[in-house]
Order: sequence, then structure tokens, then C-alpha cells
Amino acid sequence: MNNCNNLGAVVKLTIPSLISVTIGRVKPTTLYGKNVVFNRQLQSLAVPDLQLKLALNRHIPKVTPSPPPPMPKSIDKWMFYAVDSAGKSTVVCIHPRYFVTFRHGTHLHLQVGNTIRIFHAKSETNEQDGYEVTVVDMNEKLDFILLRSKEIIVPKSPRLAIAEESENFLLAGFGDHSTGQQQLAYLNGIIHSVRGYYFSINDRPALLMGPFVLGTGQSSRGNSGGACWSAKGLIGINFGVTNMPETTHSFAISEAATFSPKNIISPSIPYIKDLLMAQLRIEKQNSPKPPPEKKRKPYRVDVEGIGTGSLTIDFDES
Repeated sequence: MNNCNNLGAVVKLTIPSLISVTIGRVKPTTLYGKNVVFNRQLQSLAVPDLQLKLALNRHIPKVTPSPPPPMPKSIDKWMFYAVDSAGKSTVVCIHPRYFVTFRHGTHLHLQVGNTIRIFHAKSETNEQDGYEVTVVDMNEKLDFILLRSKEIIVPKSPRLAIAEESENFLLAGFGDHSTGQQQLAYLNGIIHSVRGYYFSINDRPALLMGPFVLGTGQSSRGNSGGACWSAKGLIGINFGVTNMPETTHSFAISEAATFSPKNIISPSIPYIKDLLMAQLRIEKQNSPKPPPEKKRKPYRVDVEGIGTGSLTIDFDES
């Protein structure tokens, strides 16, 4: 019997007279009537039976590494901010005329129909510049507000994408206070789970909020509404960060040693996209209908040397 060592084993399962393999955390595979779960770190096995070796190769999961997140300069054109009592708050473009930002905290007073002014992330605050946008809808449970401009601000919209577990992403927001002035800053993270998590917050304790996606981006104050970008596009906006669970003093030190905060993400698909598409449908329904085509009326004419025929001309009844 052949053994496999140093393969990141958690538990070993032995198939008599054939092979010893590692049990990992993937779906079990039935092989010759045996339930075997293969570890992703499994590299090579000395198997005397060629047919079994080929079967093993077919069942070992092929892991494709997640592509790196986009470079900051490639997404900066979709990053904006508004100014409120806390400073700069992140606003993200999702359509040439539509934007999204967070709902909690300094944005709780906003209601449908209110207007605010937004500025490009790389520009200075100047009332003569900037763009006026109107609150057209909001999602309380996912903590985001949809904003609309009357004019096209960005020529091309970003792609909205679904977050996937273990996917790399870039968090862009105004959480950098190191210079005394908030600046657009970037943090790298990995999607921890897409299972759908629910939370309640202090300013709305009766509202169960979610479902959210969890990531490993170490977000801070000012990153609310920050854009989470993967290689596929905008996967969501940052809601906040998990806190260490409340515990007694005796357990606080050990809890702090093992606790790993996660950033909470409002997913682009389906929720942000659904709200956007609903507004686009309303716009289409309310847009003025094109004028009816002009009626064309035939006239009978006599052409010398040719004979009688008809001529159709445009006839405007107005």
C-alpha cells in the first residue's frame, strides 16, 4: 500500500490495497464504491493500478486561481463623492446617469425627491463644479440609495457582477484620513462567503438587514458605500465591518486573539441592478412617444409622352 505524506492532510482515509488519500473540505466522490474526498493540495500519488490513477486524475478538483482585482486607475472614472456632516461619502457610478451610495448614518435624512451634489473622486469640492443628483429610490434592508442625474455624467457604465467565494476584490472608498483630508484609498480583500448574512445596526435596531456578502477587506470609518471591484466588475458596495462579539472580560483576550473582522458588502446582483432596471423601465414608460409617421398620399398625374401614373408625396395633415 502506498502512502501520501505532507499533503496538507486533515484526516486520512485508506482504501484497502490501493491508496491512502486526504480528506479535505470538498464534495465526496464515489470511486469504485468508496466515498473519497480529495484535498485541494493533493499533488501526486504513487498508484500501482493505472486505471485507478486515471480515475483519480479525473476526480481531483481543478482549482483555477482567482484573477487579481482591477488596477485603481481603471475604476477611478466611476468613483465620486458627496459632502455631508462627516466629510466625504463615497458615491459610485453604475450607469451614465445613475449612482449609488449608502443609506445609514449621515444619509438617513435623505428621502426620495431630495437632491444632493456629487463630485468626481479626483476633483476638489467646488459648488461651481460637481453634478446635481436626485434620490429616486432606496433599499433599507441592503442599505443603499439610488441617485439619478438629468445629464449623462460618465460616457460608459461599469459592469455589475456577481460576487464569488475566494474571489479577489479591490475596495475603493474615502477611508484615508492620514493627510488630514479624506482621499480616495484602496484596500485589497477576498470574498469570504456569499451565503447571505443578516445584521441589525444601532440607528435602526428593529430592522433586520441583509442578505449581505462577507469579505476580508479591512474597511474603516469613511469607507461606507465604498465600491468593491473584482476582475469582472462592480460586485457591491461596502456597508460596514463586523465587530468582535460581546463577551465577558475573562474571554476577551482569547476572543481578540482569534477574531478576524469581515467587511460587509451589499451585492450588486441582484439587488442594486434590480433597482436600476426598475428605474430605467419607468423612464421608458414615461418618455414621450415619437410622433406618428407622416401620411403619404398618392396623386394621379399625366406625363406628356409617357402617359398616366401616380406620384406619392409627403402629406402633413397638421
